[in-house]
Amino acid sequence: MKGEIMNKLPKFLAVGLATLSMGVVTLSAPTLPAAAKTKAAKVISTKKLAKPRYYANGGHLYTSTKLTKKAKHNFTLIKSPLSATKSAKVKKPNGKTATYYYVSQKKGTVKGWVWQGYLNRTKNYAQRRSDIRRVKALARYFPKVKVEKGWEDESTRTSIIYDCNRAKLATAYLKAPLKGSIDFRPIGIGDAIAEMYASDPKESRAILAAYNIFKGRFDHKTNAKLAKTQKLVLKRISQYKDPSDYHSDFLEEATEKLTKQLIAALKTIN
Repeated sequence: MKGEIMNKLPKFLAVGLATLSMGVVTLSAPTLPAAAKTKAAKVISTKKLAKPRYYANGGHLYTSTKLTKKAKHNFTLIKSPLSATKSAKVKKPNGKTATYYYVSQKKGTVKGWVWQGYLNRTKNYAQRRSDIRRVKALARYFPKVKVEKGWEDESTRTSIIYDCNRAKLATAYLKAPLKGSIDFRPIGIGDAIAEMYASDPKESRAILAAYNIFKGRFDHKTNAKLAKTQKLVLKRISQYKDPSDYHSDFLEEATEKLTKQLIAALKTIN
């Protein structure tokens, strides 16, 4: 009877049953995947640049906008100026977008694509050092918070001081990604300014003071936009009566708007 059943089954099932009937199961070795290749970035848009001069402050130089292969030169050791001839906005494999510049030395020995945040227009850091120090001093407009033992002080005052202490001169005017991002880089002045929105008139003086530090350093359009928002903040302060008044919400909206505009403007002078 058993032999008749085996004859009626397809050959591969018959062989399997015969193996099981003997109490032995043979498993084929798993197939190992091929070595994973680095995923390439995708170009969203490109544009030509008027060969502005930059200085390297870190990072890596890539041979193409795919960002899969690094150039052989140690980009962080380059001291001579670089010319940028074009830029490319790319989407990385992690879904984030970033702008890269194609730079080269006059001799042509060093060339490739680098993230814009690793380029500075000047090597003179005296102004940046002064700006960091002055922005740090604005923490005084926010109250000290008494923190219970074992808890971390995350008050606005402490955050501003922390961000300014960590700010690097090379990337002082750039704002880092949100804390916790896997794309870490040095923190800039913009991170401290981002903490300065407020619904209280006294605390609002911080962002107004920050505005005055950088007032007039940008192009005509940006300067006009910032001046308009600064006047809005002053108007909201004059309308403020008490914390329960709805004008406190309007004040917070105005100060937050000024922080965002100032952070964006700072990026243009890096």
